[in-house]
Amino acid sequence: MNQEQIEALHVRIPVKERLPPFSNIEKGKKQSKILKKILSFLPFLNWLPKYKWKEDLKYDIIAGLTVGIMVVPQGMAYASLAGIPPVYGLYASFFAPIIYTFFGTSKHISVGVFAVGSMMVGNVKLRFAPDDIERTWYENGTLRKGISRVLGEVDFGFEYNAMDLLSSLTLTVGIVQIIMALFRLGFITTYMTDQLLSGFTTGSACHVLMSQLNKILGVPMPRHSGVGMLLRMLGDIILEIPNTNLTTFALSLCSLTFLIISHTFIGPYFKRKFSFPLPFELVLVIITTLCSQIFDINEKNDVKIVKYVPIG
Repeated sequence: MNQEQIEALHVRIPVKERLPPFSNIEKGKKQSKILKKILSFLPFLNWLPKYKWKEDLKYDIIAGLTVGIMVVPQGMAYASLAGIPPVYGLYASFFAPIIYTFFGTSKHISVGVFAVGSMMVGNVKLRFAPDDIERTWYENGTLRKGISRVLGEVDFGFEYNAMDLLSSLTLTVGIVQIIMALFRLGFITTYMTDQLLSGFTTGSACHVLMSQLNKILGVPMPRHSGVGMLLRMLGDIILEIPNTNLTTFALSLCSLTFLIISHTFIGPYFKRKFSFPLPFELVLVIITTLCSQIFDINEKNDVKIVKYVPIG
């Protein structure tokens, strides 16, 4: 094979035809940057086409059922912590994970209501839309009972209820978080020291524990806010200890013991035998619900229950 045959077989393309114009290269780079920008805000467009339906779907269904079982009692408990009806805790637990499925990027983050956020919402409600209180007084020698309206710290000039206030708060927080996401302000958390996070976690745990002690003992306790809040709550609880509802206290103690033993001893053994976790929280909810129904502890022992939860 001579040179002419080689050149005929391997045709040499001129440089101008081989290389695209520089403007096309720049245009392609700009389009790629725009696409990456869109995918950064809509990450499901990136992972959904690559999703392995046959391999991963069954595990995701099990994970979804496990999370759903856990957040039902948890959502209602956190709603009680915020001082609002339990159904709103279910709403918050339901919608947040669904939205994060499409817009989130972490596989392991826990999304939904949490104790510290619920307490902060409860403090806002206490300041601006406190619950009405039942008063007893004497009038002309007669004992009377009635409901007194408690006004908030700020008069907004129009009528509103607690859910109007908290809906506005939720919208405002959402707008602020969207703005922070657009400007990529998440890097600020990298400057938070371990000591700061440790102190925040410990302080939050103390607040949550103190806010639940009256429910464990089954005694009423007014809500407090401001400086010295924990000390005032502790003083109220100490004064109410003689009025402890023994049935409520026994149920609380048994429930805590069951969860601790289940997660410490039974859970690890069950995990070695099966590929899915045992929903101890659901088991506890079923057992206590049956006890409440069978023994009528609400009427006979004055144990407070959730009662009717409206359908959303």
